[in-house]
Amino acid sequence: MRRSIVLLLVACNASEPSRPPAPPATVTSPVAESALPTVTLTEDAARRLAIQTAVVVDKDVLRTRRYPGRIEAVPGSGASISAPVAGVLLDSGALQPGTKVTKGQVVMRLRPLLAGDGDAVARGQRDVEIAKARVDAAKLRADRLAVLAKTGAASQRAADDAATELTVAEADLAEAGKRAGRARDNPFVADSALALRAPDTGTVLRLSVSPGQAVAAGTPLIEIARVDRAWVRVAVYVGDRERIAATAGSVEQIGGRTPRALTAVDAPALADPASSIVELVYAVDNADSAFLPGQRVLATLPLTGAARGAVIPLASVIYDVHGGAWVYTVDKPHTFSRRRIEIRDVLGTEVVLERGPKPGTTIVTAGVSELYGSEFGSK
Repeated sequence: MRRSIVLLLVACNASEPSRPPAPPATVTSPVAESALPTVTLTEDAARRLAIQTAVVVDKDVLRTRRYPGRIEAVPGSGASISAPVAGVLLDSGALQPGTKVTKGQVVMRLRPLLAGDGDAVARGQRDVEIAKARVDAAKLRADRLAVLAKTGAASQRAADDAATELTVAEADLAEAGKRAGRARDNPFVADSALALRAPDTGTVLRLSVSPGQAVAAGTPLIEIARVDRAWVRVAVYVGDRERIAATAGSVEQIGGRTPRALTAVDAPALADPASSIVELVYAVDNADSAFLPGQRVLATLPLTGAARGAVIPLASVIYDVHGGAWVYTVDKPHTFSRRRIEIRDVLGTEVVLERGPKPGTTIVTAGVSELYGSEFGSK
């Protein structure tokens, strides 16, 4: 009896059809990228847009990678000016870091302090501070006695005496200020101001003082360096160091200018263990002073080993609002289709594709934006 019940249950389960599991997501109205709309232009429209085309080429390319860099002066190319004697800086000729100077140009004027002149300046400043403290105390006492005299808690004579003391203290403060000014602006010493000249042609890197400042003998005042040839310290991830062909490269300013050639410098690399960064050193020609010390730049360095890939002009690439890269292929005369691409490398004016149209495919290089606007109804 028990065996027949088990057989009956198995037979019932076998008769029920199996149900597939529910899908985790449902996509309605799917559109394959191969079914994207095409754009067909009339002959007149194609002529007005001046559509130009190129062919996807399969060739060997040199792989590169971009890294951040920093401009700095070549060590040993600079010189600093220090105060030859103790004195007061009269002016700095409106110099600022980055200002170009020529050899022999007057960059600062320093008024020397005669023997005892420095003590006179310090004594005058001390007298001013003491006189000011006396004025503050006299004013507080005069104000308090004036209030007490009105209420009868103090005599009017005491209030008048306090007011007189305040007047005398203010006069002493004014006289102390005049004495300090005469000590600071000694006309005999001002006539003997020293002209400090640039030791060489270069660019001001650093100003350590400001006009009116008193300095001791030997105080560094200004640093000047030649920047016609500059160093570029390129920050490279330590894992990429062995993959970089460190003999050459290019550098450009952030924001886009014509790249300049880099040459490797036999200088020790600097490592930062906190960020896994190694700074490689390169040199760049900077005769026109386009780069300034401390400026941030972008360096493009070649990687070891060439790779083969499909190459297209950079002008043929257009990006959508989500950052996706596309090109337009030519299906037949005046008919164009948009195709997605994945970019492996950007080499100047060329793009190496990771995925995209096959070599030999004709793509649009001029008029891409106009085709994109036509596809989405832009006027």
